[in-house]
Parts: sequence; C-alpha cells; structure tokens
Amino acid sequence: MKRTFPLLALLALSAANSIAALPTLSGLADAIEELRGGIQSRLAETSNRLAEATAEIAGLRARLDTSDSFRDSVVVVIEGDQGLRERFHGGRLGQYVLTNESGRIIRVDLYADGNVWTNNAAALRFADPEARAKELARLAEERERIQAAWEAANLPPDLAALRAAQRERDRQNSSED
Repeated sequence: MKRTFPLLALLALSAANSIAALPTLSGLADAIEELRGGIQSRLAETSNRLAEATAEIAGLRARLDTSDSFRDSVVVVIEGDQGLRERFHGGRLGQYVLTNESGRIIRVDLYADGNVWTNNAAALRFADPEARAKELARLAEERERIQAAWEAANLPPDLAALRAAQRERDRQNSSED
C-alpha cells in the first residue's frame, strides 16, 4: 500500500496538469471570435483597396480614351497631307499605281518605316475604249518599273534577281498570248 499511494498521487497530479492544459469551451469561443474579427477587418481592408483600384482603373481608362481620340486626330492630320506623311514615315520609297477590275486607279505609297498608304480608288474615265486600254497598259508598265526599282533597292540581291526573272517570264508569256 505504501507503494500505491505515491503512484496514485503522481497519477492525480499528472491528470490535473493535463486537464489544466485542455482549453475550455469559452476559451475556444473567444479564440474563434478573435479570428473572426481579424478576418472581417482584412475583408474590409481588401474591399477598400479593391474600390480604390477600380476607381484608379476608371480614371486611367478615361485618360486613355482621351489620348486615343487625340492620337487619332493627329494621325488624320499627318496622313491627310502628303508632305507631313513623307516626313513622319521617313520618306517615300516607291509608289505603285494599280487599277482594279472596274477601272479605278489606286495609288499605293511605300514609306521607309514600312508603312503603306493608299488613296481611295478614283474613277478612271475614258470616252474611247482604245485610249483606256492604252492608258491601262501604260500604268501597268509604270507600276512594274517602279516595283522593279523598289525591289532592286530594298530586297536582298538574290531575291531581287529572282523577282526580275519572274517578271521577265511573265512579260514573255503575256507577249506570246
């Protein structure tokens, strides 16, 4: 019995310490309430930041719309004047004059920065069909000459030579017809 009493006393002390270490329901409720309050404050802070970001984006979108309309106005002015267009794009490299099936003239300008400008197709009117055919043939020859000069100046030599050979073949095939 002498031995069992100290053992029982030791077990009672360890059980009391274990029970004291367990949280009570009210302690758990307090911890959960504290956590809930932290989450609510973070949610409110995040909502405020989101509202600020939304307002900032709306302001930026308004500024972008204003700058887009201003840029579009500047582009209209530059592209509307041939001199301004040539200075802005670094000079004109070449010009093609094309005609479509309906007999309309289309002018295509090539610029140093890679930009291409075309006019609205203007009507080509001839009272005499023979004069119209001659003018169309002249325009086609002029277009080919301009295209060949531009290709010789801007394409790699082997590619320019290939294009010249293709053009000569096309010319011979059309003369045989």
